Amino acid sequence: MPQQILEADWKIWKPLFEVALDRFCQRTLLGAAKYATAKGTAHERYLDLYQYVKRRDKELAKVFDHFSRSKALVQIALAAKKKLITPEELAAFSPETQQIVELMLGGADA
Repeated sequence: MPQQILEADWKIWKPLFEVALDRFCQRTLLGAAKYATAKGTAHERYLDLYQYVKRRDKELAKVFDHFSRSKALVQIALAAKKKLITPEELAAFSPETQQIVELMLGGADA
């Protein structure tokens, strides 16, 4: 297995990284909006929102921090696991990269 992503796959991942990051942030914002109308006092809702954002920030860091070729395969696998890239987008990668992603996901469908 290659240690780094293939050049052709890297060229696919670079713009797709931004798409996946935007999807993650959009989902987080939609989730955060629910706290405005949730039960409880404004302060309780604020504290709940704060905890939600902290959890989401940790998830964001796992998938998106340290953008580099050496981290790309792991990032693609994590993005696939979290459904931040579609099966069609994943299919655009080489068979080698798809196989590595599948192995990283434990053989589960990405």
